[in-house]
Amino acid sequence: MPDANSKRAQVDALGYAPTAVKEFKRGEEMVARFFFVQDPDGSANVGCILHLQSGTAVPVQHWVEVLDQALA
Repeated sequence: MPDANSKRAQVDALGYAPTAVKEFKRGEEMVARFFFVQDPDGSANVGCILHLQSGTAVPVQHWVEVLDQALA
C-alpha cells in the first residue's frame, strides 16, 4: 500500500480503530506497508456468518467486505 498512513487515517475516521502501520522489509528493501482492522461484527467463516445472520436483523459481513467498503 503506497500511502498506508493516509488510508489508515481514512479507516480510523470511519471508527474502525486500525492498528499502527506496519512495515515488512527484506533486508533494506521495503516489501509492504499495511495495517490491521479488527471487526467485532464480522467473521471470516461463511458458515458462522450465515448462522449469526439468521438470528439478527443487523448485517453480518465477512471482514474483507467491511474493509472494502471502508476503503471505497
